[in-house]
Amino acid sequence: MMVAERIKNHVFLRELLQPLGMAYRSPDVPVQGLATDSRKIKPGDLFIARDAATGYINDAIRAGACGILANEAAIPSSFICPVPLVRIPELEKKIGLIAALFFNKPASSIRLVGITGTNGKTSVSYLLARALSGASGDKCGLIGTLGYGDVNRLLPGTHTTPEALSLQMILSDMRDQEIRQVVMEVSSHGIDQYRIAGLSFELAIFTNLSRDHLDYHETFEAYAATKRRLFTEYPVKNAVLNIDDPFGREVFAQLSGDIRKMGYTTDQNRYASFAAAEVALAEIIAMSADRMALRITSPWGKVTLESSLIGQYNAQNLLACFCGLCLLGFTLDEAVEMLSPCEGVPGRLESFKKQGMPVVVIDYAHTPDALEQVLKTLKQVCENRLYCVFGCGGDRDQGKRPIMGRIAGQYADRVIITSDNPRNEDPIRIIQQVAAGIENVGQVHIEEDREVAIRKAIEMANDGDIVLVAGKGHESYQEISGFRHPFSDQDVVNRILAGTQ
Repeated sequence: MMVAERIKNHVFLRELLQPLGMAYRSPDVPVQGLATDSRKIKPGDLFIARDAATGYINDAIRAGACGILANEAAIPSSFICPVPLVRIPELEKKIGLIAALFFNKPASSIRLVGITGTNGKTSVSYLLARALSGASGDKCGLIGTLGYGDVNRLLPGTHTTPEALSLQMILSDMRDQEIRQVVMEVSSHGIDQYRIAGLSFELAIFTNLSRDHLDYHETFEAYAATKRRLFTEYPVKNAVLNIDDPFGREVFAQLSGDIRKMGYTTDQNRYASFAAAEVALAEIIAMSADRMALRITSPWGKVTLESSLIGQYNAQNLLACFCGLCLLGFTLDEAVEMLSPCEGVPGRLESFKKQGMPVVVIDYAHTPDALEQVLKTLKQVCENRLYCVFGCGGDRDQGKRPIMGRIAGQYADRVIITSDNPRNEDPIRIIQQVAAGIENVGQVHIEEDREVAIRKAIEMANDGDIVLVAGKGHESYQEISGFRHPFSDQDVVNRILAGTQ
């Protein structure tokens, strides 16, 4: 993601600091660009020194930085700086605000929707952005795991929620492209690192909370507390929350009275326990391998929604989008008309079929809860045996590995454990930790090479079987020993089914 951003004209340093309540007494200077990486500095740029190292500051000055912003306590008072140096308390929290001012507050002219949760963020954001784009003909922007830009022409990104400086630049570009509505994924990293500072949300949606990112947050409680901050520390006008999730119910009960809220559920008993004006219910009334019909009961009325998406969790995803559209001002019939034609999200329950061969499904599931949900869904529609090919990422939460192994062993008839993105860990060690969670060793096959593992599973399976390839979804690379090598589950599956390898 970009770390040095520029505009055609310039603003003055004083203009960026005064709205933050910062006293500025040095000679004013024009600022043509912002950078958080000293290697990206161009003459006239303001260097935002997140790192305390004075060496980076000196590098930025030599490259032509017009001024320096640094953490208040990080730079010694004896440090001599030939350009204006401003010491700012808790600088990390203010980068987004500074960037927003630099780009003339792009989000102020955009209807912004934020989606947070462990699983479902990408599906809900993509479906909602496609629905908003398809119905009115107006462009809708998307920022998230799949990339950023017009939802129909996404550019690749490196973060689910871009860093603060890049995020404001992306929003500025969208504004210049006449995009007036944007749906974005809000990750726990994005909240914790203040990447969304300076934003306000017309709508915020919470999907669910399960184990993930404990390598970063350390405890589940800290992870949950970070997710909650979207609804307590940022301006949110409307909120949609999954009340089938215990944490969702907790946030729902504690929301500020200034926020218009709507809960959603697929449980009839839970629906009956809430006020009818504040909750919507979706029930699956028909489902096949490629279609699903939902009966929705909501404050806006009752309706049937048919979709090419299947499974309980997609019922929740569609219901979250339905509630969001209604809160944004669309009628019940308009919401259904907007959602019905939406196809599946790339890399999410993405199906591949050739006559006489098993159905192959690619899904991004890389957490215990996500893997369980997709396996349960496929088990419901599988005629014969269900195969599961998956691994776990390296340099991430190790505790979930045997849990995911146990889940795969519980729902799949055959499990092929392979590499995901081993990053800087030994792939075999990761595989062994996953395998430790499976009781029936007879159903397990181990193949470190992911392409070979996928081919082996497809060759083992028959017509009427389903092969799930989980963990990487839409990703076009495999990260091994610090390098990203080109790799696509979709490309591998297409070649195997076509008989070209």
